[in-house]
Amino acid sequence: MKRILLILILVCPLFMFGQDKKSKLFVINGDFKNLTENPSKITVIGTIGGKELQRAEFPVEDGKFEIAIDHPNFDNLILWFEDVEFEGATREPLHVYGKNGDTFTIKGDVKNVSAAHIEGGSTISNEQTKLAMLYVRDVRSEKMNDYEFIKKYPNSIHGADEVYLRSLWMSAETVGSIYNPLTDVVKNSPQGKLLAKRYGVLQSIANGAIAPDFDGDKYLDGSKASLKDLRGKHVLLEFWGSWCGVCREEHPLFKKIYEKYKDKGFEIVSVSQENGDDIEVLRKSWKKAIDMDSIGMWKHALDNETSTGKMKMTEKYGILAFPTLVLIGPDGKIIDRFLPATHNVTKEELGVRDTEELERRIESVMSGGV
Repeated sequence: MKRILLILILVCPLFMFGQDKKSKLFVINGDFKNLTENPSKITVIGTIGGKELQRAEFPVEDGKFEIAIDHPNFDNLILWFEDVEFEGATREPLHVYGKNGDTFTIKGDVKNVSAAHIEGGSTISNEQTKLAMLYVRDVRSEKMNDYEFIKKYPNSIHGADEVYLRSLWMSAETVGSIYNPLTDVVKNSPQGKLLAKRYGVLQSIANGAIAPDFDGDKYLDGSKASLKDLRGKHVLLEFWGSWCGVCREEHPLFKKIYEKYKDKGFEIVSVSQENGDDIEVLRKSWKKAIDMDSIGMWKHALDNETSTGKMKMTEKYGILAFPTLVLIGPDGKIIDRFLPATHNVTKEELGVRDTEELERRIESVMSGGV
């Protein structure tokens, strides 16, 4: 079965537009050759740590465009020539780092975006934008991987951001070996701080660590949610959502495993993260999915119901991808984590197992294997 990774994305449009007071805005002037359609458009997307924060479109005439936006915080803008077919184009984006007060001039060819010529911006903005383009040139073209790139360029904020996205699959040791040598410029950036937080989370959920527990949550049946109360059993902790088709495709397998081992000291605890703000609507979607998938025989908790001021389970486990699975031993310690699509990280860097291994791994530990 083909595995597809779903990344939870929060969308919050923050762009503000205007031609006045450009000196106070983030301005990008572009001139690109070999666009096959005229006029066309360019899409600008602001992201950090894989979360889309901003999105807007600007017109492109004869390959020229001007972007003027209110962008107060120093971070990444992705520029895409969207909905346009290019002859021989690489379809690679432009990554531009900067904030209000920066003015860039970028000239290039859509057939080789990463070779574009960049002028302007502050010293740090110019440097980080050029390093981001080096990343596109060297990593996307498979001349080197993320790990090799960030080792060679420890001053690259973009490199740290890309490592953060792939750190889902990495071990704490690997992330630590990447994070510790980074320059202060990178460590103090929003991307660097996200990577530091990820490093801390990975240390707390490393194999052999005591699995973080619920904090006052309740199960679907109203009883207190607690992993500690399940000591003495092997526990499969599932992070999912009713909206996540890939997660729900796994439920027939979980039912098979549950029926096989439920009387041998095995339990499943499913933690759902639903999309939206209306808690009653979320509860209905959650319960409906449990009923439709016929999985009400094991324990369920809704992460959205975590009390204000309490830390959600998805936060404690640093969940960015669904499904994420955690196998916990009778002593309450983490045995393994499972995620799909581990091919993005080398075998040496892996801190998780592929979900394809889940059934075999559970069979092994339930048979007394290590």
